[in-house]
Amino acid sequence: MGNAMLEVFTLGKFLVRKEDEILSEHQSHASKLWELFQYFLSKTSETLPPDQIIKDLDFDMELLDSKNTLENRIFRLRKLLAAGEEYRADKYIYFRNGGYGLRWKKSCWVDFMAFQEGCEKGERLARSGKKMDSLDCILPALDLYQGDYLNNNANTHWAVPPRVQYRQLYLESFNLACDLLADYQEFQKIEDLCQRAVQIEPFEERPHYILIETLLKRGHKRKARQHYNFVQTLFAEQGVDPFPELGKTLLDGESSFPRSTRGVYNLDQIKKEINLNNSPNGIKIVPPHLCRYFAETLYRRCQRDNEKLYLASVALEFCHSDFTEEEEDRHISSLQQTFQESLRNCDIICEWTGQQYLILLSSIKERKVLDILERIKDKYHAGEEHTGTIINTSYRII
Repeated sequence: MGNAMLEVFTLGKFLVRKEDEILSEHQSHASKLWELFQYFLSKTSETLPPDQIIKDLDFDMELLDSKNTLENRIFRLRKLLAAGEEYRADKYIYFRNGGYGLRWKKSCWVDFMAFQEGCEKGERLARSGKKMDSLDCILPALDLYQGDYLNNNANTHWAVPPRVQYRQLYLESFNLACDLLADYQEFQKIEDLCQRAVQIEPFEERPHYILIETLLKRGHKRKARQHYNFVQTLFAEQGVDPFPELGKTLLDGESSFPRSTRGVYNLDQIKKEINLNNSPNGIKIVPPHLCRYFAETLYRRCQRDNEKLYLASVALEFCHSDFTEEEEDRHISSLQQTFQESLRNCDIICEWTGQQYLILLSSIKERKVLDILERIKDKYHAGEEHTGTIINTSYRII
């Protein structure tokens, strides 16, 4: 391991690895050291004076004590990064002209640097007309982007500027890659890029739009309609339909969405097209393959807003073996109607099996979850015609 390269991952996860050893595995034992390392990563091209580091990392002590503490942390961080090799003080962190900095070019591989280099080189090649060479740079770079930069430091002011920078670079390079792939009619690759992008950035409209458009071009209208319905629900709380023209395309039975109909629309026209006042009320029941999309999206939102997400199960059991298929269908329809009367419009319900339904409940207290499940059972069993069936409920925090 003496000459091993330090590998640093920051996009979507934080991980520091040297060959097969994960140095950052036990972050809780050295959280202050890794915070200092992440700070240096966020200021890669700078030489930082001690006073600035102390201020940015909010050392809560007198200046002299703060400087002693900083020197101690830098020494410990150097030792940590030099694990398994002969210690050399300035191999990873140097001291020059009264300031500290990260020496990364010869001793570290950092994902955001490789990501940025690949995207920027790909853009230059695209401008010069070298489309295939551009894709050869951009596609591997996009694979490196797994999510927000240092997302474990969500509210740290020094991590926000690079986070915004790399997110914007990802979206711009994603759009460029899709345009280049479209020139070669590589629609499967575009679909793969979009499926990954909507997982990483679920509230970014453009990847959803390109995905639906690509599915239509490939003749996968059912999948396009399913994803369109997913997007409708995803943006329901904002009270808008982000793609009214695509919805019309799906309803009209067109196989593709013509570029000529794109443009900027008058808001009054769009409002009339959306016509929310005549939108069907009630909850939406989604199939199992879409449940994961909604769960991941709501989970991200709840993490962002520091709220809890609950997953509830409502299972219908038949006590008699002599129920006909028509009788079972009638009980299931009755249960679905009970959902309409008991749940909020923003709740997501999934028909997991023919008899079990999963409900995703966000922005809600645990006591309210219990009340909702009890209300479902009470409403369903209120009618005598439901004799011979049982409702079993349970819930977990995701």
